[in-house]
Amino acid sequence: MHKPIRPQTVQNFLHRNKKLQDLIQKAQQNSQLLILIRELCPEKIKSHLVSAQSENQMLILMTDSPAWASQLRFLSSQLLQKLKKQHYFFKKIIIKVSLQKVPVQNSSNTQSVKKLSKETSHIIQQTANMIGHPQLKKALMNLSRYY
Repeated sequence: MHKPIRPQTVQNFLHRNKKLQDLIQKAQQNSQLLILIRELCPEKIKSHLVSAQSENQMLILMTDSPAWASQLRFLSSQLLQKLKKQHYFFKKIIIKVSLQKVPVQNSSNTQSVKKLSKETSHIIQQTANMIGHPQLKKALMNLSRYY
């Protein structure tokens, strides 16, 4: 007879899986990096930084809108200098815009996800249906679901 298989606890599973441990560690490092970058940025930009990660000596920052991405690009050389003083050496900063607004803890209030109007969603769907490029069509259809 076979012994019954006992389920593992989540903690045991996480501790035994090297790839998951590496992912958890990387996520923690990225979280600490985001905290540091927010401390180094002007007050008006802090709440618009969504994420930070380091990859191949590049710092990748995500903002919640193109306007804040532009502001951050303008400040990127100053930010590189401030990071060097903190012993973080990056060759360059890449700024990206998040398609979805992630809630950010900001003292007592949180920011919510922005949604499209039904009319805007319908226009995006119509546009997607006229597009021949499959990846672009799929991306537009996904975007249209945010209403």
